[in-house]
Amino acid sequence: MKTPHDITLDEAKQFIANQRSRTQGNVAVGSHFGQMIGGMFSKEALQNLLNQSGCTGMRFYFGANNSGQPVLVLVGVDGSGNDMTGGVMLERCQPLMANQAKGDLGQ
Repeated sequence: MKTPHDITLDEAKQFIANQRSRTQGNVAVGSHFGQMIGGMFSKEALQNLLNQSGCTGMRFYFGANNSGQPVLVLVGVDGSGNDMTGGVMLERCQPLMANQAKGDLGQ
């Protein structure tokens, strides 16, 4: 089923290329995001987050762990658009480094 969030492969490639060119040479993020090009959360983790009672969606925040490495923080969102901070939140995605890229989007 299509959703308002669906995009084409060409759009995905363009958005990723835009982000990479925007962050190239940026000292604040370049040392980490220059190497880390993406990440993966397991289906189980995402389902746990989305299956919370009252959860209608998911929000992500850009962050940095205590070592200064970039992370995405995922949190459920309720029907009023509020972060569900008392529930499941995710961070520890499996990073995808530039030299490990797979498929069309990792190029």
